[in-house]
Formats: sequence, structure tokens, C-alpha cells
Amino acid sequence: MNRFTVIAIALFFVCFASCSDDDATVQPIPSQDSIMPFAVGNYWIFQAMNYQDGEIEYQATDTMRVLSSITDADGREWFDVGLKDSSGIVYYGNTGRGFEILRDHHQLIVPYPAALGRHTLYYGGEEQGSVELVDQYEIVEVPAGKFTCYHYIYLEGLPGESHAWYVPGVGLVKSHQIFTSEDGHKYDYIRALLEYKVQ
Repeated sequence: MNRFTVIAIALFFVCFASCSDDDATVQPIPSQDSIMPFAVGNYWIFQAMNYQDGEIEYQATDTMRVLSSITDADGREWFDVGLKDSSGIVYYGNTGRGFEILRDHHQLIVPYPAALGRHTLYYGGEEQGSVELVDQYEIVEVPAGKFTCYHYIYLEGLPGESHAWYVPGVGLVKSHQIFTSEDGHKYDYIRALLEYKVQ
């Protein structure tokens, strides 16, 4: 997996969440809907917690807001959420393969619709690692409530374990990265859903 893929997935984990005031479980929306419902004005707010060796290092609130959109030559809409890298604005969107990032090439981050099992991730048409969908009905409780989620585990490209839980039509509900540094410290990075607005 190339360096841009690793950075993109890590940035993605650092930037997302969602919410509801209702304690009831949110059921997945049928597969014709997108895994990340991008539209101008949509936003996700979530709690970010970083731990070292089980002790909290810091916590903060992260917000992702869809600011604007562009349409590419194929008629697909891509959305600016205020993130940039060395190549400029990073655009997000949903294609027939799932949730993707647009830079100089398309980069698949979350395959959707997806069956249980391993799925290949692509950057610019080339294989760049894989992700496994391990559950389509996993109940996840976050500050926003309980959600029935798709649980993905990234198998390559990020250090340690990387998990992400999505509700189609709502977006990312939780992410959790776990890794041990060369000097033996264990790190946990968790993003949990606080609030969202989707149209």
C-alpha cells in the first residue's frame, strides 16, 4: 500500500463521526444508498480519544463538514470537506465501488455494497492492500446511541489493527486503531460518534 493510501486512511479515521438523540438501534439502510452520505451542508462531529499504554493522552472534538462539490468529466459528484494534502484539496465521493477519495487518481477506501470477506482496495487502478468486511449487523454503542453497523478491518497498509464501523446512509460511526511502537508503547486512537446531519 503506498504512502498516500496510508495517509488517506489515517486522515479519514482522524476526521469522521455521526449522531442521534435516540437510544434506539439504527438499522442499516438498503444497499442502494451510499455508505457515506455526502451532500453540501452535511456534517459529522465526533469525540477523538488517544491513549498510550491505557492512559488517555488527549481527547478532542473533530468536525467534518461538506463545504462544496465538483462534478468530474464522467458526471460523478465529489465533495470538499476541508482536507488538503500536498497535491491540494482532497475530494470524497461515492462510486459504484464504494466510498472513494479523488486526488490525481481514484482511491477506494470502503467497498460498498460489499459481501462478507476480503476486498481489494485500489489506487489509480492498481491494487493497494485490502480490507475485510467481518460483520454487517454489529451493534456499536457510542455517545450518540446504538447503531447496527458494517464492521471493516483494514488488513494492510496501517500499523497494527485498524477497524471502522459504518452505517450506510449515516456514515462512519466509530474507528479504532491499535498499534505498538518500536519502543514497546501501545497506542489506541478512537473516534466515536457524537452528532451528525445528513440530507
